[in-house]
Amino acid sequence: MIIFLYGGDDFGSRRKLNEIIEQYRMKNPGSFNFYQIDFESKNAFGELQNGALSVSMFPEKKFFVLKNVFSLPKGKNPQEEEIVSFLKRNNFSDDSNAILTFWQEGEPSAANLLLKELIKKPNLVQKFDLPEGRSLEDWIEKEVRSRGAKIAPPAIRFLALAVGSDLWRMEQEIAKLANYKKDGVIELKDAQALVKAKIDSNVFELVDAIAVRDKRAAFALVKRELEAGSGEIYLMTMIAYQFRNLIKVASCGLKDGLRIPKELKMHPYVVKKTLAQLKNFSGPDLRRIYQKLFSFDLAVKTGRLQPELALEMLILEI
Repeated sequence: MIIFLYGGDDFGSRRKLNEIIEQYRMKNPGSFNFYQIDFESKNAFGELQNGALSVSMFPEKKFFVLKNVFSLPKGKNPQEEEIVSFLKRNNFSDDSNAILTFWQEGEPSAANLLLKELIKKPNLVQKFDLPEGRSLEDWIEKEVRSRGAKIAPPAIRFLALAVGSDLWRMEQEIAKLANYKKDGVIELKDAQALVKAKIDSNVFELVDAIAVRDKRAAFALVKRELEAGSGEIYLMTMIAYQFRNLIKVASCGLKDGLRIPKELKMHPYVVKKTLAQLKNFSGPDLRRIYQKLFSFDLAVKTGRLQPELALEMLILEI
């Protein structure tokens, strides 16, 4: 049997891998047929061959965890072809006496020979994409419930904006909130009090470009972020998050950069950047832009607009 776990959500894929390992160990406690091989080590393929082809004295299935098999040196790699040939020659896809579980962070090239082999039926394949937008909010709610807690929708939205798709950090923040609010519901004020928002400095640059109506610079920054791996929904949520900060700072009636962080429970760096950006926006400007952000977000969530088109229209119309 071959199992293949991969994708950009390494938190989810690792969690699934650990579940599979735990299931095997529960059925086979103290097994001598359990192997973990990291292909970033030199003799990984040799270890796989020796373990898979050796005769076992023990009755349980052989279980292999094979990590980073796509992390081999770039370019034409004979080892990749050797692995494919080895899998075919020994018919591991239909072998009931051995379980080969491949785990890979990220998504290999679609042209990769080994990828094509691993995603074939009857192999068990699961791709883990980073959740964004509504799927991220659903993930947060499910994770909170799994800890025996409840969370209000405004708190869910805040977590999605403040933490984003960093699920390793998100799990820690949810654990902290669930422990803090063992009884009752996690409200927005709880999340705001315990979770510090993380905002990329590039988002400030993007909002600066929007503020001065420099659409060319805004599109260039968006292109750079997309090429770096950010998604359209992530960029829209972070832009919305920063405009919410602008409205909060503008509405608090304070101009002291030292008092505002304590009053609004915002990071001093975020406050400093927000105060500088406020000079480029009037109150009506902020309300108009935030309303557009809300409208585009709703259009994406209801399927009326694709995320990439919504982001483009947002920049053009602001």
